[in-house]
Amino acid sequence: MIFGILWSVFSYKAEVQRLSQAPPIPPQPLFQQNYQPPQIAPPPTNKIANPMRPSVTEDETQKLQGRIRDDLLSTMRNR
Repeated sequence: MIFGILWSVFSYKAEVQRLSQAPPIPPQPLFQQNYQPPQIAPPPTNKIANPMRPSVTEDETQKLQGRIRDDLLSTMRNR
């Protein structure tokens, strides 16, 4: 056990001496000064107002209105 104590004392002194001879490391800033947060657009809240992605219901309604109109036109022509 005495050897373990002696070894730890000598290794501690050697480590202290080694660190005192090494050049000091300059402290790093806690955060970068030129950091810019990413620009993320918020998601749209009203999906019905987005004309690029119509809903299935709207698409089916438009098709149904087109069929009804075509049926009415063909009925009027046949009279």
